[in-house]
Amino acid sequence: MIPLRRAYAYYQREGISPLFNTGVRIYLVPKLSKLGKVGTIAFLIIHFLIPFIGKIYMTKRNGMWVVKRVFHSQSYAFPSFPSPAQLHNVVRGYSAAMVKKYTSAEYADVDPNDTVVDVGAFVGAFSIGVAGMADSVYAVEPSQETVRCLERNTQSHQNIESVRALAWNEDRDVSLKLGIDPTDHSALNVDGKDSGAEEVVPAYRMETLMTKLDIQEIDFLKVDAEGAEPEVLEGCSSTSIRKIAVDCGAERYGQSTAEEVKEKLQEEGFQTEQTYQVVLGWRSP
Repeated sequence: MIPLRRAYAYYQREGISPLFNTGVRIYLVPKLSKLGKVGTIAFLIIHFLIPFIGKIYMTKRNGMWVVKRVFHSQSYAFPSFPSPAQLHNVVRGYSAAMVKKYTSAEYADVDPNDTVVDVGAFVGAFSIGVAGMADSVYAVEPSQETVRCLERNTQSHQNIESVRALAWNEDRDVSLKLGIDPTDHSALNVDGKDSGAEEVVPAYRMETLMTKLDIQEIDFLKVDAEGAEPEVLEGCSSTSIRKIAVDCGAERYGQSTAEEVKEKLQEEGFQTEQTYQVVLGWRSP
């Protein structure tokens, strides 16, 4: 049991708003200064005595929503108020969850000394998760506000380089359509609620991006392009890639890109396997 006095001082120092997580619903609690000392002590007793409650805490700093598990070293900044799914990811270990989603020990995994390119890095959970294994990680994200969070989240990892760019099938500026939820930003269509705003972003073929970043070969390429996966792969046709993982959720005008992605990868000599909504590709030795 962590002493209540120590926990109380921690919450007050951080100026954080506790989030109750029952495993099913998440409840926002006002800042502790509004609860008073008795209310705060009651909260702390509940937090430490009842399992699954008070797992994560959140505060807004410099325009970013910072979420962390109590007394845990890793925290994640988000460009807008995090969704319940994102909060649950932080509870269960965000980076570990993303690595599990995009890799397979049987088909395509990140190995020591690999060069990894994370296309659609969002706030960097996958990049952080593989940074301890890979030699170099390039986290590619188009949205300016999201890149601010990405840079904040990855600043302690010397082998992660944040890159504001859009992976595409040609080199030109592209209008990024912005969703209310930052995970819905897309060069094609906003899958969720559209904010009506757009942002001009430099877009590059993967070959051009590799030249800019001085990458000779990509050992592992992860792609989450919000429905634009075919365009990203068109821009990869002349590049050297050994392993690839592509999120093919139903985000291209409400349709999955899995079949088109598998066909394109097979044309390039990859063996493929689909795990839920992720298509994995690898080349035979």
